[in-house]
Amino acid sequence: EGTELAVASVMREVQTPRKPSSPNVLLNLILGSVLGLLLGLAAAALRYTTDSRTHTPGDLEDAGFTVVGTVPDLTDALRRGRQTVDGIQMHPGMVTVTDAFSPEAESFRHLHAALNAGGAAPQVVLVGGPEAAVGKSLVAANLAAAGAQAGRRVLLVDADLRTPAVGALLGLGDSPALGSGGTDLNVVYWSTAVPGLFAVTARETPEAPGQAWAPERVGELLANLRATFDLILIDTPPALRTADAALLAPYADAALLVAEAGESDIDAMSHVAGELAGAGLSRVGAVLNRFVPSRAVGHKKTQGARFSSPKARATQQQADPNQKALTA
Repeated sequence: EGTELAVASVMREVQTPRKPSSPNVLLNLILGSVLGLLLGLAAAALRYTTDSRTHTPGDLEDAGFTVVGTVPDLTDALRRGRQTVDGIQMHPGMVTVTDAFSPEAESFRHLHAALNAGGAAPQVVLVGGPEAAVGKSLVAANLAAAGAQAGRRVLLVDADLRTPAVGALLGLGDSPALGSGGTDLNVVYWSTAVPGLFAVTARETPEAPGQAWAPERVGELLANLRATFDLILIDTPPALRTADAALLAPYADAALLVAEAGESDIDAMSHVAGELAGAGLSRVGAVLNRFVPSRAVGHKKTQGARFSSPKARATQQQADPNQKALTA
């Protein structure tokens, strides 16, 4: 048609498009997936580089620790409640005594074997950790029981005067004490339900717990105990909270620092190890407690981890029909 300004003509009829020009669903999905993957990898790398928690034995080894052993999660055992052994009510976590054929009990026997492997075996060992609630007392008590079951004469000393746990773990209140130390030594000696295992607890909580580990008292006490026992395990309070572990370090041969998988800070472990080394104790090993390999990213699921699975446990119980009778 003609106008005063221009002349227009129809070149081609308008066609209805067969598909929309946007959005391109396939292209958007590909780009979104790639970008999401890159962002996820970046977030994972950032978390990995900034996470100072201990997840696997490799984390401890990378920090320079010698990993003496790992202990699985004992949650299932704790649900069973206290167990009676020779008339004594013992803590359900004492699996070396209450469930002696279990994979959990074997982990403590592995720990005892590793502690005495290679070179001169330590006679006095501190068992502790940087923080509270990592399971150090339970590790110490089960390790002591494993040593006694191996034919050694073992003494477990409860040096955590603020939150003592050895008495409750071994059910010491159900049996009479063997005796107590002199007025200058605030200790009570006990026998336990495990043959060859004895315990020492505080007679009363002193006004200043740190004063109970004065050098002259500790030196005299341990000198006498070394002549009587093959292995002396000392359950110490959290090292970041108190100085007791550092006070006891000069009189020990080695130390085991207990870390909780997924919770304990590796920098805190290194700090405590350095403090013990400064006090004259250079042999410091680590134990990873509550370690579940299937939950640890990048950790291989070894034969040992499969053995502790529910399916493997059922297979073991079928192979050992007398297990319940032997552990009753």
